[in-house]
Amino acid sequence: MSKVLTPNDVGKTGSHQAGIAVPRQDAMLAFFPALDATQYNPRQSLLFRETHGIDEWALNFIYYNGKLHGRSTRNEYRLTGLTPYFKQHQASVGDTLHLGRTLTGRWTIELVHSNEQALPDETLVSQSTGAIEELSHTYETIRLSGTWSAVSRRKK
Repeated sequence: MSKVLTPNDVGKTGSHQAGIAVPRQDAMLAFFPALDATQYNPRQSLLFRETHGIDEWALNFIYYNGKLHGRSTRNEYRLTGLTPYFKQHQASVGDTLHLGRTLTGRWTIELVHSNEQALPDETLVSQSTGAIEELSHTYETIRLSGTWSAVSRRKK
């Protein structure tokens, strides 16, 4: 999955949003773990590893569902915990955030500045074992709502 960052995403509008909004589309929600809507504001903590490094980032996938429970007007999915990552990588409007999974199920994250190559390298080195996790695929981009897109990968 990838998202072109907006002024709101990188804190340029002065808003106090809780993370970046995740569209409520089947293709997008299938990427993330299922959340139990019967619970109030269910969340899942996910550990993302940088594709070009060893840093790991704990992000939260949250379904703010207060409207369903009569507690607020919110009915939206968000990915939170990105502010430190964006600050460390000097994220700017127009940069692209890539979120992925390796063939072994590891969550990956990469920020591509708007003046850099658009797709990540084809391998990721495991910090724990030193093994190379295969990411060799062909890519197809599917435009979702707004600034999000899904990149489906087929084995070469």
